[in-house]
Amino acid sequence: AALTLTAAEARRVFIALVEPFCVQGDIRVLLDWADTQALGAFEPGPEDWHNSAILPVLYARGRLRETVQVLESLVEPREHWVVTPAVAWVARDAVTNDRLPLWARNKLLSVFAEFVSKQAGSYWNRSACAALTSAAAFVAVERDRLPEKLEKTVTRAVLRAYGLSREFW
Repeated sequence: AALTLTAAEARRVFIALVEPFCVQGDIRVLLDWADTQALGAFEPGPEDWHNSAILPVLYARGRLRETVQVLESLVEPREHWVVTPAVAWVARDAVTNDRLPLWARNKLLSVFAEFVSKQAGSYWNRSACAALTSAAAFVAVERDRLPEKLEKTVTRAVLRAYGLSREFW
């Protein structure tokens, strides 16, 4: 039997599935499903959890200025939950996406470096997230794709945050 969801229910299911799909690396499959459900545009709101969950949507839909703004809003650690695998997915894609405008790649990765640095300030923050650690390592490996100044900024940030992490190496 087919499961029928209202648009509001389908939107909640979509948001709930962003994290596991980002962890598995195939968020575009979920985005394709969202297109078949006519879920409408996802807009940033007051909650960090929601905003971080929609980062891949904003990014994949080419809403790059909003993606940067939302990521910037998440940099300062707070008690609110952040979907760090979604942040990680955007960073991983941005560093290798040759179709991405250079300004967007540079800004997203600069903010990602700041996010990682700020999260590493406390054991209880989200820097220990496996997806975030993996994304930081991936960005560091792909650093040759970045302008020299950004390469140094990103490398310093990820090494400061993860230099002693076995998972990073």
